[in-house]
Amino acid sequence: KATHSLGGVNTLLGISSSDQLFWRDPFTDDFQDAVARKLEEKTRQLRLAVERAEETLLRERAQAHRNQQTLDAMRFAAERFDHMGRRMQVMEKFSGDYWDAYLNLGDKRRARALRRYTGGVYNALREMAEELSQLRESYREQWLRENRSFWLESVLARYDLAISRWLSRSKQLEEALREYEQSSTLPPPLEFGLGARPGQKD
Repeated sequence: KATHSLGGVNTLLGISSSDQLFWRDPFTDDFQDAVARKLEEKTRQLRLAVERAEETLLRERAQAHRNQQTLDAMRFAAERFDHMGRRMQVMEKFSGDYWDAYLNLGDKRRARALRRYTGGVYNALREMAEELSQLRESYREQWLRENRSFWLESVLARYDLAISRWLSRSKQLEEALREYEQSSTLPPPLEFGLGARPGQKD
């Protein structure tokens, strides 16, 4: 059951490669318009399917005496898919919130709501970086159990790049909000790669 759910991700999303999507830069207009918004309902279905798969894997792990490495690999795949789905949801909401603030610059309440993406206690962008850090460590552990370290660094470097994107955008937004308090202006959404105005047709 878990294998079926995880193996059907590409079909569910209507894509050819979930790996290619996983490494895609989320801070681009194309990602926002062609992925985060376009696949909104499919992303919700993906996360539900992955949640069911993770529950199944937890039960199987408690009962299994063999094939633990296989179960670990499947659980890693599930966590990776869940992160991918959550990333699309976070980016869609970030785009909507930023556009809302950008189109209503006189309403400081809307601009200050963007602090959920920069805050020290709760920060949705930093949370995504932390999830990637956990995935990076899980990947490293699994790789070293089954392989030598050859080629490992090249993959870990891709994780490091993905992590840095989230942290740098959070810092960029923090600086923009600091400037907003002085000027009541925000950079265009284009500077964050947040796509066209929500609801706007090409």
